[in-house]
Amino acid sequence: MQIDLAHRSTSSWLDAADLAREVYAQAYGADVAPRPDSFIVARPACGAAEKPCAPLACAGLTFGSDQELFSERYLDTGVEDAALARLGASVDRRRVVEVGALATRRASVGRELIRATPIIAWCLGMEYILCTVTRSLITTLDRTGISFVPFGPADPRRLSPDEAARWGSYYDQEPQVGVIPLNALDRLFSDATGRYSVTDLQLSISAMEVAGHAGH
Repeated sequence: MQIDLAHRSTSSWLDAADLAREVYAQAYGADVAPRPDSFIVARPACGAAEKPCAPLACAGLTFGSDQELFSERYLDTGVEDAALARLGASVDRRRVVEVGALATRRASVGRELIRATPIIAWCLGMEYILCTVTRSLITTLDRTGISFVPFGPADPRRLSPDEAARWGSYYDQEPQVGVIPLNALDRLFSDATGRYSVTDLQLSISAMEVAGHAGH
């Protein structure tokens, strides 16, 4: 299996969007069309095949630096103020990514994608994941060593009636909105040691970050 990052409007992104639509329709009777900035996509390794294999699981990434994130609609404030109130921590919006449109055709692949997503978000320079999760997903996160900090219920009344109706029975799962602090994932990173092989690795660091750590 391989896990890739697919950027908007690429063929892999479109395949992942189709997967998310199909899975949410089957699971909840929902009619949603996710449009994240990127998808994390898990698929079988296809070797030298010209066309990538069809995705088995996906998770959408939307970055919060210059736009309101969907999950913020459930909050009375922006994610920065919500995190300050709940965690006592100052949050830089540029370091927040929303994860949504989590979908899988195979439970084992979905669990692997859940395990890999915080690691990929961390590699992208993020400090917090904002997400809306169902009761069953909270249990899966806990078993995987991923600490989810709830802010409160995801109330469909925060959406327009038409928009809420498009989610079918999703809100019957009593979803919660909250964050995953990526600096609190010691167990996840420990368990992931030796688990993944990374190809085409390139690390970038801004001059500002270098200057800030020069004296450490």
